[in-house]
Amino acid sequence: MNESLLQSLDMGTEGLITLFLGFGAATLSLLFWKLSRAQSTNRL
Repeated sequence: MNESLLQSLDMGTEGLITLFLGFGAATLSLLFWKLSRAQSTNRL
């Protein structure tokens, strides 16, 4: 019982970390894209 609970908890944490990392990467790429677009419009 305790082992399975720990295993499911570990799986949940793994999923959360993956979600968090994916969200962070998406936010960073979006920020970078907006910054590069702003810079290109400033140059023109």
